[in-house]
Amino acid sequence: MNHSPANPAAAEIIELRRQIDEAQRRAESLRRVIELISGELELGTLLTRIIESAVEITGGEYGSIGLVVEHRDGPRTRTAAVVNLPSITIDSELAIDQGMMGHILRVQRPVRVDRYADLPQMTIPGLAENAVVGIPIWWSRRLIGVLSIGARPPARFSAEDEETLIALARHAAVAVENARLFKAERRRTERIALINRVARLITSSLSFEELFQAAVDTIRANFGFSYLGAGIIDPDDPEWLLLLAQSGQEPFLIPAGYRHPRNEGILGATLRAGRTLLINDVRNDPRYLALLGDPAVVAELVVPIIVGNRVIGLINIEAHHPIDQDEVESIETLADQFGAALKNARLFGETQRALEATRLLFDVSQRLGTAMSVVDVVRAYLEEVAARGRYVCTVALYELQASGQRKNVVVQGVWSHEHGLLMEQVRVPYTRDALDEPLDAGETVTIQNVHSDPRCSAALREVQTADGRPALALIPLLASGRRIGLVILSYVRPHDWPPAELRIYQTTAAQLANALDSRIQHSLLAERSRLVAIFEERRRLARELHDSVTQSLFSISLLAQVLPDLWKIDQAETTRSLEQVRDLTRGALAEMRELLYELRPEDSDEQDVAQALRARSGAFERRTGVRVHVAAPKSLRLPTELAQALVRICQEALTNIDHHARADRVNLELQVGPPLSLIISDNGRGFDPSTLVNGRLGLISMRERAQAIGASLQIASAPGKARQCG
Repeated sequence: MNHSPANPAAAEIIELRRQIDEAQRRAESLRRVIELISGELELGTLLTRIIESAVEITGGEYGSIGLVVEHRDGPRTRTAAVVNLPSITIDSELAIDQGMMGHILRVQRPVRVDRYADLPQMTIPGLAENAVVGIPIWWSRRLIGVLSIGARPPARFSAEDEETLIALARHAAVAVENARLFKAERRRTERIALINRVARLITSSLSFEELFQAAVDTIRANFGFSYLGAGIIDPDDPEWLLLLAQSGQEPFLIPAGYRHPRNEGILGATLRAGRTLLINDVRNDPRYLALLGDPAVVAELVVPIIVGNRVIGLINIEAHHPIDQDEVESIETLADQFGAALKNARLFGETQRALEATRLLFDVSQRLGTAMSVVDVVRAYLEEVAARGRYVCTVALYELQASGQRKNVVVQGVWSHEHGLLMEQVRVPYTRDALDEPLDAGETVTIQNVHSDPRCSAALREVQTADGRPALALIPLLASGRRIGLVILSYVRPHDWPPAELRIYQTTAAQLANALDSRIQHSLLAERSRLVAIFEERRRLARELHDSVTQSLFSISLLAQVLPDLWKIDQAETTRSLEQVRDLTRGALAEMRELLYELRPEDSDEQDVAQALRARSGAFERRTGVRVHVAAPKSLRLPTELAQALVRICQEALTNIDHHARADRVNLELQVGPPLSLIISDNGRGFDPSTLVNGRLGLISMRERAQAIGASLQIASAPGKARQCG
C-alpha cells in the first residue's frame, strides 16, 4: 500500500527537512570525528577511531584503513585498522588491483560500487554482493592510505556518503601525518635516550667482549631488528673480520668465533668503501651472503666503526622489513660511540699491558735471579714468559768449538699450548745462512712464511714444514757483544708478527741472555776452580809423599845399603838397624794408608765429620809428634760436600802448622752451633797475616774451600803469639 502524502509539496518539504537533518547529523558527526581525531597522536588508536567513525557516519557495517608502503615490486596497502572484518588481519597487504584497496592504488580516485564482485580482483568472496566504497587518503599530492567501507544488501552508498568520506579523508590525512610526525619524534627521542643508554653502557666496561655483547643486545631489543652483530678487524691479520658479539633468535645465529674474509659480501664492500651500506632488497643484490639462513630477511645494513680515518670494525644488521633512514642515522651515531669506546678500551688495554709487562719483568727478574743453572734459567723463562703468550717458544744456545766458533745449536727447552713445557736437549749442527748477519747485529728477524721468504734455507723450510709452523720470529740472545743463542717463536699459519706482541719477548730476552751468560761463566769458573783444587790437592799429596813417605823410603834405602857390610862388622848393631828399618817401613805404610784414605770417594751422601777429624788429627800426631787435642761431638754426620770441605781445611791448617809454626800442641774444636764452627789453634811462633801473598801457607786454598760451602775463614795471629783459625 502506498502511503505517499496527498500534498506533493508537503512531501517535498518533508524530504528536504529529512535531507537537512541528515546533513546536519553528518556534519555534527563529522565535527565530532574531526575533534576526536585531531587530539589523538597514537597512530593505531587514531586509525581505529577514523574507521569506526566512517562506518557510523555512512551507516555501513564494516570497514578498514590501509596505509601505503613501498616494496621492490611496487606500492601496496598494509591494513592498519579494521571494524567488523574478522577475515582481514592487521598488517595484511594487498598489491595493486587486489580488492578495493588495491583498486584504489591503481585508479587513485574514489570508487563506489553496488557489488563488491564488480571490482577487478575480489579478495573476500563472501562479501561479493555487498556494496562498497573506497576513498584515497592524500597528503601533499602523495597517496598515503585508503579508507574502505562496506554494507550488505539492500544497502547502497550514495554520493553524499562518498563526499562525507572524502571530507573525512582530508582531515584523516592531517591527523595521520601529525600522528606519524609524533611517532617519528617520539621514536627519535626514544632512540636518543637509547643512544645515551648505550653510551653509558659501553663506557662502563673496557672489555671488548663485554662492551660489544651488552650493546648489541640492547640495540637489537630496542630497534626490533631480527639480527645484529658486531666485529673488529683482526689485529693479527687485517684480511679477516672477527665476530665479537651477536644478538638474534636461534637457529639464525652465526657460530661463535666466526671470521669473515675482508673481500667478500656486503660486509667486505663496507670495509673496502669505508662507508655505510643499506640494502633494502637483499634478494636482488648479488653481494648478499645468507650467512644466517633466515629466509625472511629482506634488508641488510652495515655501518663501519671508524677511529680517526681507519675502519677498525663494523655493525651488521639484518631485518625482516625495510630499514628507514632514521634507523640508519641512529646506528651510525652508535657506531661513532663504539669507535670512541674501542679507542678508550685500547688505550686502557695498552696501559694494562704496560703494567703487566712491568710486573712480568719483575717476576722474570726474580725467577732468573734465583735460578742456579742454565737449565733452571731456561725453565724459569719459559714458565714466566712463554706460558703467557700464544706462540710456541724455543730457547736454543750455541755450543762452541775450541777456537770459539759455533759448532752446534742446542735446544734447551720448548713451551707450547699443546704439550706444555719440554726440557729435553736436542743438538743440531750449526750452519751459517742469510739470517745470521742481522741476528749478530742484535736485530729481531721475523718471517711471515718460511716457504716464501728468500732468506730461509732449505733446511729451515724442511724443519718448519715438519713442525707445521711456517711463521717464525728469531730474537737474538746477546751477552758481552756476542750472540750466545736465540729465542725462537713460531706460529701455525703465516703471520705478520705485531711489534707490540714481540716487545715483551725482546725485553725479557735481554734478561735471559744476561742470566744465561752469568750461569755459563759461573759454571766455567766453578770448573776452573775444581781443576785448580785438583791441582792443589795433587801438589799437597806430592808434598806429603815427599815430606813423609819418600823420606822414610830414602832412609830405608840407605840402611838397606849398609846392612850387608854392617852385618860383617857388628851383628848387634845390624839387628838394631833392621828394627829401625821395620819401624820406618811401618810408618811409611801408615802414611800411605792415610793418603789413600783421603783419596777414597765416599759411598754415601753423608759423612761423619767428627770421626774424620779425629782420624786426620791422629795421623798428624803420629807422623809429627805434635800433640793434638780434639774437642768434638762423638759423631756428627753432615752432607759429604760440607764434611769433606771441613776436613780439607783442617788438613791444610795442620800441614801449615807442621811446616811453619814450630808448635808442639794443637787444639781442634768443632762447635755444632748454630752456626757450625771449626776452630784450630796452636802454640807456635805466630805470623803477621797482612804479609801473606797468594800461594803462601795454603791459606788461599782454605779460603776458597770455605767460600764454596758458604762459610768464611777468619785468622787471628801475630809474630811471637799463637795463632787461631776459625
